[in-house]
Amino acid sequence: MQLSPKEFEYQFRCLYRPLNMYALRYTENLDDAEDIVQQAFSDVWEKLVGGTSIQNLKAYMYQTVRNRSLTLITNRQTHCETTELTDLEDLTEEERIIRSERDARLWTAIDHLPSERKKIFLLSKRDGLT
Repeated sequence: MQLSPKEFEYQFRCLYRPLNMYALRYTENLDDAEDIVQQAFSDVWEKLVGGTSIQNLKAYMYQTVRNRSLTLITNRQTHCETTELTDLEDLTEEERIIRSERDARLWTAIDHLPSERKKIFLLSKRDGLT
């Protein structure tokens, strides 16, 4: 599949937030998740410009983000003095993808709330305040 820059930008806009939520489930760190997703998109763009054909961009991106996230976790665990293992939920990959896409839609909806409602909602649901 060859994508024009405009088509690639569209795919980026559609997949960026769900992929961040997906990576966040592994890394538990927003900065790391964003770095992983941005680097994955950068690498895919370079492959596409280089003539590599990717049949299913969405599946490819999820697999790339998953692999990068697991690599990051493994590297952290080998560099830590403790042998604490990251507690990943016992979900299938399909369930992880569905959950990350649902979370992305939820955060998009929250972002579109009027500012005061958004503030009240976040204080209530995220911070546990009444």
